Amino acid sequence: AAAHRIEAEYHVPFVAHATMEPMNCMALVTSARAHLIAPTQSPRRAFEIVRKLTRLDAGSILIEMPRIGGGYGRRLDDDYIAEAVLLAQAAGKPIKLLWMREDDMTHDVYRPFGVHRLAAGTDRKGRITAWQHHLASTSRLWHRGVPGDQLWTSEMQPDALPAGLVPNLQLGWYALDFPLWRGAWRAPSHDSNLSPSRRFLDEIAHATHQDSA
Repeated sequence: AAAHRIEAEYHVPFVAHATMEPMNCMALVTSARAHLIAPTQSPRRAFEIVRKLTRLDAGSILIEMPRIGGGYGRRLDDDYIAEAVLLAQAAGKPIKLLWMREDDMTHDVYRPFGVHRLAAGTDRKGRITAWQHHLASTSRLWHRGVPGDQLWTSEMQPDALPAGLVPNLQLGWYALDFPLWRGAWRAPSHDSNLSPSRRFLDEIAHATHQDSA
């Protein structure tokens, strides 16, 4: 049994990307060709969206990619490109789509929220002997065609801190669905777990009178 047990709970909210440059796209779509100028992080996916919506052959589609005024994972989703194509088709002339900031914040692909409960055991010398991390959150892979038994992979990484550093490690993920669209946010998929893990290290250091650095 551990000499000391430390527990903590952390709440991580939904967060929008709030890129400096809101979602935008310029598009010209005719029966013969499609020409888009769009800042995107996923040109292949954007190309497939254009081809599906226009039914044009690959050689009739041109997508130019200017510099991106902030991506952070938001522009991995090309919903704004699909919107621009549909508007250009309806207008029958070139259009420029530029989201208002209100649109940008309301229709983001948000970083998932989560409730983190952590517990650790230490020996009499303050060394961590056991670490438990349980998370209830909304997987960013939900409603994206990913099998149910793989949804956890965007929320928990078995090889992340403190894996390999403590003799006893337990991770648990509890699935919560939610209607808001979720997506990648600024870093690898488990970036929202890093803050609770590192803050908890500080809690352990404080409880055992050590320097967390």
